[in-house]
Amino acid sequence: GAIGAFIFKARYMVAASVGALSLVYMVSAMLAFYHTGIEHKFWPGPDSCAVAQSAAPLIGDALSVFEEPLEGPACSEAAWRLFGISMAGYNLIVSAALFALTFGAAIDASRRAKREQRQSPTKKTALET
Repeated sequence: GAIGAFIFKARYMVAASVGALSLVYMVSAMLAFYHTGIEHKFWPGPDSCAVAQSAAPLIGDALSVFEEPLEGPACSEAAWRLFGISMAGYNLIVSAALFALTFGAAIDASRRAKREQRQSPTKKTALET
């Protein structure tokens, strides 16, 4: 009885953990989709995305660089592309694929746990106790 309850509890925990992981990948894919849209100018980026000024400081003026706040690169420009796809695009592709994989695995693990629970009705899960 106790071993069976632990096994069923562990199977539900695996399904829940993989499901939570799939949510992480879903959020990552959504952010990558948003960033890719900014790079392709489908919608504007946030106001905090500013273009950095690329003025090289003089040798005598080198210490003044540390006094000024740093500006990051523009969000609407890709740092580099490979085969026409930016890093945000690859992030979107990989995150969406991992979301689909983990979401499918979570559904499969949940179905298997339910099926095994139905086949052994005398064993109780942690949810039933």
